Amino acid sequence: LTDQVLDAWAGGIPGTGVKLHRSELRTPADYLRMWRLVRAADVVHLLVAYPAGKYQLAVALIAAAARRPLIATHQIAVDLRDSELAAWRRRVWQACFRLYGRVARWNIASSRAGWRVLVRRYGFSESRTELIFNGADLELFHPLEGEARERARRSLAAGGDEPDWPANM
Repeated sequence: LTDQVLDAWAGGIPGTGVKLHRSELRTPADYLRMWRLVRAADVVHLLVAYPAGKYQLAVALIAAAARRPLIATHQIAVDLRDSELAAWRRRVWQACFRLYGRVARWNIASSRAGWRVLVRRYGFSESRTELIFNGADLELFHPLEGEARERARRSLAAGGDEPDWPANM
């Protein structure tokens, strides 16, 4: 698309067995393609990294129109009243952002402050807005020790297709 580093990284994802669809939404054909992808999905997961994004808003509205369950993860939930957007743009984007609260079956905030912005500022339903911190459960995922660690390191160095190490390395 337009980001050489991201394009190179994304190009390797299908090799892991995960389907990846990247597209620009510039032409009517792009929107039709997105409609078809969304209609074929069991669930749509949307990462909202900033509330004023045309792509995210378009996908959320397409998911709603296609009657597909939408999960929106809000990595950065900000109060747009503090943004540097022109006043009229800020009001438009605040109204658009509130739509996520209505069209998403679940909204996920990655911080308590973000959860408060979603629920208190934008009126998202408390019962459909979850708080899930970024990170890992350190009781479940912890460094390997001793011989298990050495075996995992040797396996990685060998570049085998089927490593003999657990995911909690």
